[in-house]
Amino acid sequence: MRNFSLIMDYYSREDVQKAILEASKNREIVGIYENGNFGKRPNIIQYQDDILQMVKSGMISFHGSVERWSNPMLLRSGMLPQEQDKLRIGWDLILDPDCSNFEIGKIAVKTIAEALKDHGIKSYYIKLTGGKGFHIGIPFEAFPKTINSKPIENLYPELPRKIILYLKDYIREQLKENILAFDDPLSIAERIKKPIGEIIDQDGLDPFKVVEIDPMMANPRHMFRLPYSLHEETLLVSLPISLSQV
Repeated sequence: MRNFSLIMDYYSREDVQKAILEASKNREIVGIYENGNFGKRPNIIQYQDDILQMVKSGMISFHGSVERWSNPMLLRSGMLPQEQDKLRIGWDLILDPDCSNFEIGKIAVKTIAEALKDHGIKSYYIKLTGGKGFHIGIPFEAFPKTINSKPIENLYPELPRKIILYLKDYIREQLKENILAFDDPLSIAERIKKPIGEIIDQDGLDPFKVVEIDPMMANPRHMFRLPYSLHEETLLVSLPISLSQV
């Protein structure tokens, strides 16, 4: 493993271990090796020393499930939805505004944050991925316990997908306006390395050809890089930040 001593020194920090352990609670955890391969699934982190043992085995980054489980170790491939419903105790909404240009990615984050503010949502976090972008997360505790008398832990993945699609529709025009205030369409195409015809349609700039926000982030057993994990390629920290720091 490249830079093993640097990686080990980082994960040996007690504050990092505590933060990762806290973020891992009730989540399925998978470690990722230098070559991008995933470790065994299912897996969990129960103790701080588990993190060091996984790093010693060659893992660099730690990903956790969007869903929260009563016992993640009972998960298995090929489970029926109703079987997963019995284990699922919650889920977080993770938004992943994906753009190859970092500056435009920041515009997307600010636009989404403004939309959340419009809807009275204050309980969210922003996280640098350690790569080229950001995650915006809304924790399960911020949602009502039931919708139409149905526990929302059993409305996964349909409910978070609908929320993401709604937010995309809500921010479309504002995101388009904010991107065009930053640069002209030709320069934007050059920034994201796409042909100009790929980001323009009959209505002008299509903001979601510039920034992709995929509702499939709410797939069953989907993973995201945990806060304070290193990124397996860049070795940068997946770092929570405030909106003012974006």
